[in-house]
Amino acid sequence: MTEPPATPTETPTASTVAPRSGGAVATSESRTPLRSDYRISLGTFGSVGTAQSRTAPVSSLGYTVYPIDLGSQVVAQVGPFADEASARQALGDIQRAYPGALLYPPRAKATGTADSSSGSSSSSDSASSAPAPASAPAAAPSGPIYLQVGAFDRVESAQKLVDQLRDLGYVPTVNAPEGRKVTVAVGPYTGDALTRTEKRLDDNNLDHFRVR
Repeated sequence: MTEPPATPTETPTASTVAPRSGGAVATSESRTPLRSDYRISLGTFGSVGTAQSRTAPVSSLGYTVYPIDLGSQVVAQVGPFADEASARQALGDIQRAYPGALLYPPRAKATGTADSSSGSSSSSDSASSAPAPASAPAAAPSGPIYLQVGAFDRVESAQKLVDQLRDLGYVPTVNAPEGRKVTVAVGPYTGDALTRTEKRLDDNNLDHFRVR
């Protein structure tokens, strides 16, 4: 699987938006959001620097943007929020400056075999911070898309996830560029096949996000 430079899923508006009265909606803690939290995703980017630059309009509103390195891409998130009400309040505020922001609810911990592969809380051997959609899946793009399911430090660490995906009927691809994370993906998919696969991965408690 070739791996071209990642691009953000949404470009923020160029106009300057004034901070809300009373300041940014408070987060429950000052830390990187986890999949067990209410959090807001600002998209995926090719590097931490790009994520910080493109999400600057959100930072200017008073929110702390956390770039989360998942190996082949960086996911920018805001949070965590104590409950859905505060998360939705923050979403409405952030979308004034960054319309592509999406709210993600807490993701229940995986059970069974999935728990020790992509559902692990280890930051070094999994992509556990990849978000799960809060509502209906996003519309499928026109071009072919891969779904990254995990990122690991070593090929050996990825093997259990590869075996699990094969047992579920997928044909996983392992990408191991020198000096970078080893990533596991399925695809490519287009159209309805993409959203159906995302739904199935959700049903199997497997984290995922789109890559080209």
